[in-house]
Amino acid sequence: MTEQSAIRSSDGEKARDAAARIEQARARIDSAETQAFFDALYAGAVPDDVLRASPERLAALAHALYDEAVAHRRDEIRVILLDDAASHETVLVAVNDDRPFLFVSVLLAAMEAGARIRAVFHPIVNVGAIRTSIVALVCDTLTGDGARDRLTGLVREACEQGRLAVRDWRAMLRRLALARGALAQ
Repeated sequence: MTEQSAIRSSDGEKARDAAARIEQARARIDSAETQAFFDALYAGAVPDDVLRASPERLAALAHALYDEAVAHRRDEIRVILLDDAASHETVLVAVNDDRPFLFVSVLLAAMEAGARIRAVFHPIVNVGAIRTSIVALVCDTLTGDGARDRLTGLVREACEQGRLAVRDWRAMLRRLALARGALAQ
């Protein structure tokens, strides 16, 4: 495994401890496909986000997120909540075809819904022929259907609004190029 980029860029003992924790967790991943996903998942991880979980929990999170990424279909907005009773946390997972603004949109929607975010992971991977964005926000446990429904609803809406905002960007760039050409003449 290559050294993790965010961890490599960090200095000190925390970065070394996080890299060691990731290696321990990676040893629990059995398939090559899941290992590649695992590497992408933790490549941009902040040491504090890694060190807060045991190697077993990091591996379990990678398996759960991989399953959600594989279940995603082109043009689908997939928003689910995964509960981890052992840690008293809920993981908000948003899986989308990759496009601009997803991470910030999901993060802001979750904060608007009142989620207390403890760790963040955002790999972008190829699943089949689809470039796929997975945003995973580890939050305090959400109780009550109202809070859970509000969170998933706001995140789904943010993803949908983002999809609408960028759906015609190539056509907009073509029109911009034509306008620039016309102005140059």
